[in-house]
Amino acid sequence: MALTVSPFPKHAFYDNNGNPAASFQLFTYTAGTSTKFATYSDSAGLSANSNPIVLDSAGRCTLFLQAASYKFVLANATDTDPPTSPIWTIDNVSATPSFNVNVDLTGTAGETLTANNCVYISAGSGGLTAGRWYRADADNTYSSTIATQIGFVVANASSGAAVSVRVAGQVTGLAGLSAGSVYYVSATAGDITNSAPANRRAVGTADSTTTLVIAPVQGANEIAGPLPASIGALPAVSGTALTGIAKHLAAYSATVGNVGAGEDILASSTITAATLTTTGDRVSGVYWGQSANNANVKTLRVRIIEGANNTVMIAATLTVSQTGHWLLGFAAIRTGAATFRGSAQMIVGPTNGVVTKSSTNVTSSSTVTWANAVEVRLSGEATTDNDITMEGGYLMLSLV
Repeated sequence: MALTVSPFPKHAFYDNNGNPAASFQLFTYTAGTSTKFATYSDSAGLSANSNPIVLDSAGRCTLFLQAASYKFVLANATDTDPPTSPIWTIDNVSATPSFNVNVDLTGTAGETLTANNCVYISAGSGGLTAGRWYRADADNTYSSTIATQIGFVVANASSGAAVSVRVAGQVTGLAGLSAGSVYYVSATAGDITNSAPANRRAVGTADSTTTLVIAPVQGANEIAGPLPASIGALPAVSGTALTGIAKHLAAYSATVGNVGAGEDILASSTITAATLTTTGDRVSGVYWGQSANNANVKTLRVRIIEGANNTVMIAATLTVSQTGHWLLGFAAIRTGAATFRGSAQMIVGPTNGVVTKSSTNVTSSSTVTWANAVEVRLSGEATTDNDITMEGGYLMLSLV
């Protein structure tokens, strides 16, 4: 097995003659600066050492460091603060990573921060100072959804002071968590919640009622829950939603034609009730196929159906008297609890020939109650069998 060298459990310091530095002062600063930076006498970081640390009669002290780089300055017992005649100065003393690989960064607080605040690095939006850490807040996208780096404050810090932020590993000392639940940036600045807000940003998963495992950085698009065992062609969507990525709803690869006169279903799939729960969630799809070479009028339609609400996304007429190919695409985007805006377009034409297109925009006055199950249907209306055939297609859900 692989072993490591033990660090000094008790640090001992000496003067220039090799004698114990009894009652000497050890000053600790942020590396490369004269800004004092705390050390601790316990591994949990609950008991900060004085700064300077006054060494005991044997020149010893207990040093637990934050995950950062320090500057150490040793001075005799009578020197000033800051010292004017130090015994020695050593810069860029790095903390030894602990075996549980928590990763803490040192930055600058943009406001007063409290231990275990959920924070983000500002890009300057909202009139804040770029590069500083502020409390995360789901009231704004820049402080939640699109924030490039999220973390948790390790210890209290005042505005403009150095702050230690945990960006990977486990956060401890929390309370009231639900083990196994995904947590998000809350609309209360600095807090987290297991109820996804509109500007959702997953920050981690609780592994107990007091601890949280920080989520890997995904940028603006984060997975807000575990992936299902498989993601493939599904007849309906149910269970935990996927956030920020497209989910495969259905795929069609068989040839299906209309039957005689009237409107016939060529493809249909149902979205489970309460799947599109957030403004901006959308369903989109692409279908393709052929039309027969005859003079019969041929019409393709995409319908969004929920109960009595039956909205036609597109009613496109295919070219008659030619053996043609067609390709139809559409998107319906939720704009409210019972409204959506959408558009669709179809291109048609003979093999290796000039194509034409037809498009339709559906306004936000179109209604559908997203709380109920919704059918997405492709239909063909013509005169004789197989005037219109669908050869393939697929539907996708994209949840913001």
